Amino acid sequence: MSLLLLALLAIAACGQQSAPTAAATDIQIELAVEPEPPAVGDSTLIVTLTDSNGSPVSGAAVRVEGNMDHAGMEPVIAETGESEGGVYRLPFRWTMGGGWIVTVTAALPDGRGEATETFEMFVEAVSSGSVIRQTEEAGGD
Repeated sequence: MSLLLLALLAIAACGQQSAPTAAATDIQIELAVEPEPPAVGDSTLIVTLTDSNGSPVSGAAVRVEGNMDHAGMEPVIAETGESEGGVYRLPFRWTMGGGWIVTVTAALPDGRGEATETFEMFVEAVSSGSVIRQTEEAGGD
């Protein structure tokens, strides 16, 4: 009898799943990078959230996940809940040059769900401020 009870509890536990988060389709997500163009190393991702009326959305929990467009690389993740007028600034480190897929997810503060947007970006292997670039532009070897 106790084995039957344990089996039933195990089946019930496996069947329990959290409810899916509602998608907030009335939120616009914009993404910018400083410095521009993005290059390997430290940068800042600037996420701007607005509602369907163009009003800023503050107080959201924003998560950014960057993945290379090829397999084998660890994702880069940044999160913040701090904003100023719907603008969220997240420190971010590009680990390699090439194609990146950046997914921005914003969990809205009023319980309306989450808004998600995916952006494709190209990250330069060498920044415009590097010694290598400055030497090339000056005509050096």
